[in-house]
Amino acid sequence: MPSLQRQLVNLDILCDDLGLLDAHDYASAAHRKLLAQYQSILKQLQIAALDVTEAQYEATLRNTEFSRLLGSKRMIGVHIRLIEHVLEHWAASEKVEQILASEFDEKADRRLNLLQTKAVRARSLIKAVASAMGQEDYQRFAAVLGLAHPQWQWRALVGSN
Repeated sequence: MPSLQRQLVNLDILCDDLGLLDAHDYASAAHRKLLAQYQSILKQLQIAALDVTEAQYEATLRNTEFSRLLGSKRMIGVHIRLIEHVLEHWAASEKVEQILASEFDEKADRRLNLLQTKAVRARSLIKAVASAMGQEDYQRFAAVLGLAHPQWQWRALVGSN
C-alpha cells in the first residue's frame, strides 16, 4: 500500500503542475511532458494496484481527489490509453502542420496522408473511450489533464448524446 499511496501523491503533484499551465500552454512541450509523466505514474500506480484487492484500492482512494477520477482499478488503464491517444494525436497533428508549412513534394504528400490518418485514428479512439467512460468521467479526465481546448470537450467529441 505505501507504493500505491506514493504514486497517488506523485499524481497529485502532477495535477497541481497541470493546473498551473496557462491556456496558451495547451499542447506545448511542457504540457506534453507533464502528460507523459502523468501517464508514467499511472503505469506505476497500475502495477502497485495489482498487489491489492479492488476493495483495498477503493479504500485507499476514498478520501482523495482521485476517488471519483480513478475510482476503480480499471480506470487506471483507461486513463493510460486516453493519454496515449491524446499524445499520439498531438504528435501527428504537429507533423502535419510542419509538412504543410514546408516545401511540398511527392513524398510529403504521402507522409501527410499517413499522418492525417494517424491523427484521425487517435481522435476516433479517444471518442470511443470517452463514450465508454461516460460524460461525467470523461469531463473529469479532461479537466485534470488541462484538456480545455474545444476539440477535447464532450460535445465536440461525441456530440450532444
